[in-house]
Amino acid sequence: PVAIIQNASLPTQRHAVATLGSLRATIEREGLQSPSVIVVGDVLQGLAAVASKSAHQQKQA
Repeated sequence: PVAIIQNASLPTQRHAVATLGSLRATIEREGLQSPSVIVVGDVLQGLAAVASKSAHQQKQA
């Protein structure tokens, strides 16, 4: 898995998840631009768990 994160930690943050083989097409389709960070590998599984927990907590608030 690969994620590209545009404007990380800013209110305008956007991201997309893809495979390495589809990364270029995903970036073009989503219109992601610089500044961006690319994250590759199993670390994305941990990020998905954190995002899911955060979304659940926000719904309960």
